Amino acid sequence: MYKFKSTLLFFFCFTFILFSGKIAYSDTVSEPNPTSEPTVTSDSTLISEPTASPEPTPTSEPVTSPEPTPTSEPVTSSEPNPIPKEIPLLSQKELTIVYGKKGNVPKIKNLPANYKISYKATNTSVATVSNKGIITPKGIGNCKINIKITDLSYDKNTVYTLPLNIHIISNIKKITYQYLESSSITLAVSQTRKLDYTISPKTSKIPTLVWKSSNPDVATVSTNGIIKAKKQGKAKISVFVKGNKAISDSIKVTVTKRADSFSPKKLSIVDPSSSRYTYTAMETDIRQLQKKYGDRIHVTTIGNSYDNRKICEITLGNPNATKNIVINSAIHAREYMTSQLTMRQLEYYCSNYYNGIYKGRYYSELFDNVCIHLIPMLNPDGVSISQFGLKGIHNATLRRNVEKIGKKYGNGSFSFYKKWKANARGVDLNRNFSPGWKTSARNYKHPNSAYYKGTMPASEKETQAIIKTINLQKPVATLNYHAMGSVIYWYFGQKGELLNRSKKLVSEIKRLTNYMPINGSYNKKDAAGLGDWTSICKHIPTATIEIGRSQCPVSIKEFPSIWNKNKEIWVATASLYD
Repeated sequence: MYKFKSTLLFFFCFTFILFSGKIAYSDTVSEPNPTSEPTVTSDSTLISEPTASPEPTPTSEPVTSPEPTPTSEPVTSSEPNPIPKEIPLLSQKELTIVYGKKGNVPKIKNLPANYKISYKATNTSVATVSNKGIITPKGIGNCKINIKITDLSYDKNTVYTLPLNIHIISNIKKITYQYLESSSITLAVSQTRKLDYTISPKTSKIPTLVWKSSNPDVATVSTNGIIKAKKQGKAKISVFVKGNKAISDSIKVTVTKRADSFSPKKLSIVDPSSSRYTYTAMETDIRQLQKKYGDRIHVTTIGNSYDNRKICEITLGNPNATKNIVINSAIHAREYMTSQLTMRQLEYYCSNYYNGIYKGRYYSELFDNVCIHLIPMLNPDGVSISQFGLKGIHNATLRRNVEKIGKKYGNGSFSFYKKWKANARGVDLNRNFSPGWKTSARNYKHPNSAYYKGTMPASEKETQAIIKTINLQKPVATLNYHAMGSVIYWYFGQKGELLNRSKKLVSEIKRLTNYMPINGSYNKKDAAGLGDWTSICKHIPTATIEIGRSQCPVSIKEFPSIWNKNKEIWVATASLYD
C-alpha cells in the first residue's frame, strides 16, 4: 500500500513540473509579426528606385571650372608614369684619350626625367673615372667604363648599364737614344750593350717599344734593348713605339773581332791635380758622371751625416748581378785623397766600359757579372773639418763641440784640424765597430780628433750606413781605402776557406800595387775597425789598402804614382769572382 502511494505521488509531481516548463518556454518565443517594418544592418545597402535628373537650366554665359591654385610642391599622381618609349643610349661607345690629358664621358641620350647615375672603371691602372664622369688616364692601354643609370621616375628597380670602351694612347712625340757618343757604336763578338733612351715630353707615359735588328746574324736586340754581338759585320738597331712607327730612333752597330788590348780613353771629369778634393767637388763630379754615363752607374743615398751631408753609394755595372764588391774611402777625414782616387777610378771604368780589357775579358762583361758598390766619402763632415777647420761645419752646436775639442787638445790651431780623422762628433769611425771594441782606442775616453771609439759599437750614423750597405749587398769582397804607408792590412784571424779566399784577394792587390801585406790584428788597440768587423763578423774577404808614403793629408805629388798602381784594382778584384 505504501509503495503504491509513493508511485502515485511521483507521477503527480513529474506531470506538474513538465506542464509548468512548457508554459514558461512559450512565453519567451514570439511569433513573427507580418505587419512590422524590415530591420537593416549597418552592412546592408538599400537600392532606391532610379529617378530622372532635372534638365539643366540654360544660361547666357558658359560655366567654367575654377583655375588650379599653384603650389611649390609638384602634384604627383598615384598612378605610375608610363614606361619610357626609348632607353638611354651613349652618343658614342668608344673614346680615345691622350695620356696626360683628361676626358669626359660622352653625352647620354634618352635619360629618364628623374635618375641616378654612377661610373666604374674595370682597369684603374689604365684609367679612373670620377663621380662626375671625368676620365683620368693612369697608363697606356684599354679598359672599359660601365655607366649605371637607375630610373627613379618610373620604377627604382629599372637599371640600365651602358659600357664605354676607353683607349689611352701615349702622348710621346720623340724617342732618342741616350749616353751615346755618336750615331754608331762598336762591339766585339759576344759583347752586350743595353741601349738607354729618353722620351719627350718628359711627362709621357713610357709606351710599349718594339726593337728590331736589320741583321740578326750580326747583332740581335732583346725586348729590353740589350744588343748582343754575334759575328763580325754591321747592323742597324731600331726602336719605335708600338702602333706608331713614325716615333722611332736607330743606331748603327759594327761588330769586330775580340781584341787583346785597348787604348784607354782620356779622362776629363775628376781632377787629379787638386790638392784638396772637397765634398762639393765630389758632388759635382758625381752629377757629371751620372749625366754622361747614366747607363753604367746609379747613385743612391745610404744615409746623412750629422752636419746633413749625403753619404752616397754609386753602383757600377749590373745592379742585379748575383755578386757584389763594396769599396769605401775617406772613413778617416784627413785621408781624403782616397776619395779622389776612387772617383777617378770610377770615371776610368765608365769611360772604358765597353772597350777596356782585363785578361781577355771586357770590362762590361766583368761588371755585368760582378757589380761594384762605391761609397766614395764615408766621412764627409770630417773631411770638411780637415780641409776648412771650423768653417767646414754648418751646424752651430756641432761647430762649438769641434771647437772645444780643438782648444782642449790642439790649442785651436788650424794644424790640429788639418790632422782630423774623426767625424763631426769626435768619434773615430774606424774604431766604432764591434770586434775588439772594449779593448781598442788607446784609452781615449772622450771625443777627440782621432781614436775615440764612441759610446758603443755602431753608435754613429756613418758606421750604421756602411753596415747596412754590406748587410744588404752581401759582397764577395770589400776594399777599404786608407792613407798612408803603401801597405795592405788583411789578416784578422781568419781560418779555413775564408783564410784561403783572403790570401787570394791580397795576393792580386799586391801583384798590382807592390804594397806590403801586413797582419791586420798586430795591435789590439787599433781593433774595432771596419776590416775587423767585415772579416770576423761577416766572414767576407777584405783588404785595407793604405796609399801613399807621406804624412796625411798625402801630397798631391804622389797621386800619379798612386793612380798607376791602383787604377786596375776594381776590375782585377771582379775577375777573381767572375
